[in-house]
Amino acid sequence: MIRIIVLSMCCLLISPMAFAQEKLEGLWKGSITDGGLDSENSYDFEVFIKKEGKKIRGKSYVHLERGKVVEMEIRGMLYGDMSLYLTDVEFIPLEGVEVKPRYTRKYQLLYRPSIWETTLNGYWQALIPTPFFDGRDRGRIFLKKVKKNKA
Repeated sequence: MIRIIVLSMCCLLISPMAFAQEKLEGLWKGSITDGGLDSENSYDFEVFIKKEGKKIRGKSYVHLERGKVVEMEIRGMLYGDMSLYLTDVEFIPLEGVEVKPRYTRKYQLLYRPSIWETTLNGYWQALIPTPFFDGRDRGRIFLKKVKKNKA
């Protein structure tokens, strides 16, 4: 009898937290740094994610300046430790905007669902033919899940 009561109490405490956590799918907003891991130079950054099992598809948007956005299709994987590996797979040019990416990127991110603030943070690196080159462009990413408005 005591086991049933303890198990019931655990379920009652855990289930609201599980439902309150944000899901990985959807829109994420934040910033991406440029100029090295310690750089303070950042741009507004958005990622839209769709999850298909462990596979991830989506789009990334780097807002360079007013009206200039670099849009990329991204693909990757979600691992059991809640980390993501993503790669830019295709540049999507915006009509009437003359901006192109300097390079494609790969991303290593950690997904942290929470009842308070769900985050997706990590690093990016430029995809180049010499991956161990010290001068490789890289930076940090800080994202928060965009919550849907409840009408």
